[in-house]
Amino acid sequence: MNWGHRKSRPRLPGRKRMAKIAHARVPGRTRFVVEGLYRCTRLQQHLESRLIDSGLFKRVEASTVTGRLLLVYSRRVPLDEVIQVVDSIVDLAQPTGPAARKKQQPANPDFSESLYRIASVFDSWASPFIPKPIAAAVAGAINLGEQILNDQEIQQWHMFKLAELREKLGITNDAGLSTEEALQRLRQYGENSLAATERRSDLAIALEQFLNAPVAMLGASAVISILTGGKVDAAVILGVVGINAAIGFVTERQAEKTISSLSKTGVREVTVLRNGEEQYIPVETIVPGDLLILTPGSHIAADIRLLKSHSLSVDESALTGESLPVKKDHKLVAKQETALGDRRNMGYMGTHVTGGSGRGIVVATGRATELGQIQTMVGEAEAPETPMQRQLNDMGTKLAILCGVICGGVFGVGVLRGFAWLEMLKSSVSLAVAAVPEGLPAVATTTLAMGIGDMRKRNVSVRHLEAVETLGSVQVFCMDKTGTLTINRMSVVEVHSGGKSFNLSAGNFRDGQKVIDPDDREELVRLM
Repeated sequence: MNWGHRKSRPRLPGRKRMAKIAHARVPGRTRFVVEGLYRCTRLQQHLESRLIDSGLFKRVEASTVTGRLLLVYSRRVPLDEVIQVVDSIVDLAQPTGPAARKKQQPANPDFSESLYRIASVFDSWASPFIPKPIAAAVAGAINLGEQILNDQEIQQWHMFKLAELREKLGITNDAGLSTEEALQRLRQYGENSLAATERRSDLAIALEQFLNAPVAMLGASAVISILTGGKVDAAVILGVVGINAAIGFVTERQAEKTISSLSKTGVREVTVLRNGEEQYIPVETIVPGDLLILTPGSHIAADIRLLKSHSLSVDESALTGESLPVKKDHKLVAKQETALGDRRNMGYMGTHVTGGSGRGIVVATGRATELGQIQTMVGEAEAPETPMQRQLNDMGTKLAILCGVICGGVFGVGVLRGFAWLEMLKSSVSLAVAAVPEGLPAVATTTLAMGIGDMRKRNVSVRHLEAVETLGSVQVFCMDKTGTLTINRMSVVEVHSGGKSFNLSAGNFRDGQKVIDPDDREELVRLM
């Protein structure tokens, strides 16, 4: 059978497989982990083009964010055949020769850290004002340091036996890492933290207020008015544009500060075992190989493989959406295709212990965790335009074309009839300025700002003005189960006892609007 690609190199004895199956439970759908695919656009393009050209696959998706390859094909195609094709195509992209076989030298930590800081500054300040192709190229180049700094393997940790796991992570005893080894791993892998919500600079927020069709038309009208001597008209137009931009800037800047402050909340310290002693350390300093101590109420601040468990239950609703706590078993060795919610020998970042006790070894931190991979993929998505943005841009485009045609026609007819060209130009510009709805951007911005104010009173932060209009258009909101939009905790708000009802709010019992002492009410004392 002709797969549409060059003949692959013969696999050498003992040669490492570059593509491993991550999930193959569903017939006709297989996901591979491809070594070297992470942040490698060249390999992504090679895989997608070659696999599509083979004619075997209906759908091919190679992700440089997760380093995984998704293939969808006919159920009649044997999995072994798919593996053979993938191996041959992946092998074609791997370098050969003495230079490629040379062992890579460890990266200079100082150099990696410097590149990491440059990448952070670039993403925060420069990228919003640079065309996307250039920004992507520069970010890809300087993010090399970030890749070196966070060189963690994404493995199927749930299917390792504990002895294999310890060997892979370099753990030889139950006393935990030494202080020196923990510092070395922290320099190698970076901090255990997820990327905070990218905050827009004040300059970016201000510039965004002018990037829409109606405002662009007003700006063009103002410029033409100045050039033709209509200074009063230009002043009025620019005044309207300035007021519109000021309202939008102040409103969005306040929302940006509120959203940025949310990233500072949450658990900041956890208990680990280091140098044979329990220590309370910041979550950012957790590294692969650390031993986490789990007790009721403690938060799991990194992905862990359980070493010990005693009646251990974990609330994983933040990750899986399951409202009920999951019973854990450290003795379990799961299969490769076991779904995330069924991996009872694992604990994941963002979950917390609801009962029992245990101990786990950290296998992934930061962006290498399951939660980190989800955040990274979500961060790659681009928000679509809101209906209001599309409508305003569409109206602005049509209005500009219509005004241009009409004003051009008036100018041409006037000149042909013998009027002075400068006089006709001023008349045409005046007509264009009159046709532009100067108050529309200001009215729209003010209305949306009022909507953001109403949402803020209800403890809802809206980052972009236009999102309020979309939110206001929602008629039905669907969600799956408890834990998706709640914190999966219940509290008593009303008590019925002795034929009477009492409300609870802010920690106080109330009989109607009156605050009462429960010890003074016999029916409440009996209930307690």
